[in-house]
Amino acid sequence: MEKGDTMKRKGLWLSGLVIAGLLAISPPANAGVRVGLRIGPPPPRHEVVTVRPGHIWVRGYWEWGRDRYLWRPGRWIAERPGWIWMDGRWGHGHDGWSHREGYWRRR
Repeated sequence: MEKGDTMKRKGLWLSGLVIAGLLAISPPANAGVRVGLRIGPPPPRHEVVTVRPGHIWVRGYWEWGRDRYLWRPGRWIAERPGWIWMDGRWGHGHDGWSHREGYWRRR
């Protein structure tokens, strides 16, 4: 084997090692990314809710699956004194439809 061949092999091996290292530390492709959808969600489903002291009702919503919308039913969560729950919502922008998750906001 000639010196030039050995150098080429070492260079290829090193390149492969660098690429593998970069792939290993790369964040997931969908981390913090909003996906714009062309088709908006169906209308929300009607959910019957009764009073539950010390809790608030988080409304159900449509969530995008791989190829269709899936209904996520509402649920009760414990109240947080001094905070108000802001329901998630769907919105349409220049990139299409996207969903913003619900969150707590200080009063």
